[in-house]
Amino acid sequence: MTNIKSATFLKFELYQAHKSLGMTILTVSLLRLAWRLCHVPPPLPVSMPAWEKRLAPIIPWALYT
Repeated sequence: MTNIKSATFLKFELYQAHKSLGMTILTVSLLRLAWRLCHVPPPLPVSMPAWEKRLAPIIPWALYT
């Protein structure tokens, strides 16, 4: 966005859209994290391989970080 040579108005609008999208994603992520902390996930299927059962709780937390 810093290389845009067009109107200042367009540059301002792009910055505002970027900030709005970032704040929306942050808000949704925090709400999702709060939901995850307050609600227990359903049990894993018995037919699931052992390696998947070990990774299942780790992957969501890796995505949060």
